[in-house]
Amino acid sequence: MTDTDATTAPRPALADYPGGIAVLSFAAAAAVGGIFWFPGWFFSARLLRLWAPRGGVAWLSKRGVPEYTDEQYASAISWVSVIPIAVRVALSFDWLTPFETFANKRKDPAPAGEWAVLLDIVLGAAIALGLTGVLVTRGWPRVLALVSLAAVTILALVIAFAPPFPINGFAVVPLAIFAWLMSQLAIFFDNAPQRRARRAAREAIRIEDERRISEARKERGY
Repeated sequence: MTDTDATTAPRPALADYPGGIAVLSFAAAAAVGGIFWFPGWFFSARLLRLWAPRGGVAWLSKRGVPEYTDEQYASAISWVSVIPIAVRVALSFDWLTPFETFANKRKDPAPAGEWAVLLDIVLGAAIALGLTGVLVTRGWPRVLALVSLAAVTILALVIAFAPPFPINGFAVVPLAIFAWLMSQLAIFFDNAPQRRARRAAREAIRIEDERRISEARKERGY
């Protein structure tokens, strides 16, 4: 058997882009926008989470950062982007309310501010999930992911700023599911050539093994 990999190197995706200044500037702009609309922070965090271990490592290496150290810096970049989201979510909710409700048997509705944060979290998750397919795919699957991301973003803006009727976060969970499904579909199509190449390689190895077994049997006389 042979260990030769018949798969060809895929074209670089957007997540492989080695221009750190451009990516960091774009992420910073989205983070500033997130001050006014929380989902912007989800976009920024997802961008850095996907770019840092790929294009981020390449960018750091080009800047002379030693091996392994560049991976540590990339990991820090990807995780630091998540911290502001966690802090803002933690500060947005009244964590004592559930305990007070249980202790005092109150059934007061949740404050409107908490419902707004929940809505922003779900919308942000939908945008982040939609961005995944755009960053890791190539060719026409990227176009598919980009179209779905644009649709999700437009719907998120309408829901956030001009809803046709009162909407809470639970009602827009299907939007996040749709964004995830479209990203996965784009990734599935993008990986199709590699899957075909791997199947062809396995089939070639199987045929070669059968040929060698057949020759060995002939040499032994059976």
